[in-house]
Amino acid sequence: SGVNISSLGTGPAGSTKIRIRGNSSFSGANTPLVVVNGVPIDNTRYGGGGRFDNVDGGDGLLSLNPDNIESMTVLKGAAAAALYGSRAKDGVLMITTKLQGDSKGFGISVNTNFTTETPLDFTDFQYEYGQGEKGIRPTTVWPTSGVWSFGEKIEPGMTQTLFDGVVVPYVAVKDRIKQFYRTGRNLVNTVSFSNSGEQGGFDLSISNTENGSIMENSDFTKRNITLGFTQNISKWVTISGNANYSNEFHHNPAQVGGQDLSSASAVWTTSNTMPWELLRQYYKDENGNENLWSRFIPRSNPYWSMLEHFDNINRDRLFGNVMVRFNITKDIYIQGRAAQDFYARNRDFNNPTGTGSLAQAPSGYVNGCYFRNDTQFRERNYDFLIGAQQKFGTIGVNINAGGNQMFRQNKTTRESAEDFVQRGLYTIMNGRVKNASHDLVERAVSSLYGAAEISYKSFL
Repeated sequence: SGVNISSLGTGPAGSTKIRIRGNSSFSGANTPLVVVNGVPIDNTRYGGGGRFDNVDGGDGLLSLNPDNIESMTVLKGAAAAALYGSRAKDGVLMITTKLQGDSKGFGISVNTNFTTETPLDFTDFQYEYGQGEKGIRPTTVWPTSGVWSFGEKIEPGMTQTLFDGVVVPYVAVKDRIKQFYRTGRNLVNTVSFSNSGEQGGFDLSISNTENGSIMENSDFTKRNITLGFTQNISKWVTISGNANYSNEFHHNPAQVGGQDLSSASAVWTTSNTMPWELLRQYYKDENGNENLWSRFIPRSNPYWSMLEHFDNINRDRLFGNVMVRFNITKDIYIQGRAAQDFYARNRDFNNPTGTGSLAQAPSGYVNGCYFRNDTQFRERNYDFLIGAQQKFGTIGVNINAGGNQMFRQNKTTRESAEDFVQRGLYTIMNGRVKNASHDLVERAVSSLYGAAEISYKSFL
């Protein structure tokens, strides 16, 4: 996964502790090219790049306001490649946003959409044997079998000893999904102002999205401002364009893979007699460190992951294009277009001090890691197109020729700090070991293309 291991150590009962310098990378594999109003926009799918970093950071489609989409078309194979070349190897999602009102005159519309989300529980675990190993249930303080259900057969009246000596019934817990997760909610409000007339019109929309995850301490906020317009300056000249601005903030997106700091992995594998109220009550000790509840220490307590780990992702994005079309005659036209997609994405996250699977820090320091990743992406496209169609008796000719110049730049700065002087202060300067790297990737493509069609009697 591209993770650099800087040190290894031995933990309890032969387990391995690893201290890592993780980084946030992204993968664009198997993601379709997204084209908005004829111009590609970046659709990078951001995900984790390390053992402690497996979050879903969203993709390019996240920046769009669904209420502003007028139509969507999917292209695959030859049709996609003919228009967008190698960039279309995973298909093309063509999106058209609103450029003007749906009816003549000025109009205002308000749309509110509220949904709730409840996780479904289709688990079918065995509930005949409870927590423990080798047929023995927990009977002493601080048992380390929290993710195993290989204990004694569950019988009425049996008890178990957990954490610092709490004695609780040795009974099956069958609603772990309901106990850990909550009902999620999503609220979207959109206000649109539009106008439409014989010479053109516009559509301006303002949208706010508030999403509360099914997991506590995790939410998402997005604000969109979108403008589309088209106008006939004269019978020979038409100008049209669109602009989309979005501000997106992810607060603690869930870990969707791996084990360390992944609440999902722990929820599915926690022993079937573990009381969840105790798991939350004892997720950390009096010093603020994670209580080790299992010898399999990469499996963090889900409440430790949810309440001590933080991950903040903020993205400001602006993309759009302006097009001018000149109708030289009724059969010949020339059009030019300029487009740009730009965003700044800033992320910071931590591996909390006291995490059980982190190695101990040297004397005078506390363990833990802090990461900052700042990305700036920019893509410019300039293109022109000349089109002509003419009939010569029974023969019809349609010719198009054009060109495009694309320039793309991606700049990423990564900073990390490891082991801290002051506990609970997650900053680069508070770290004992500091690292930084800078990536700059640029690409330019210049293209010329053309197409011709000849018809006979509009039949062949």
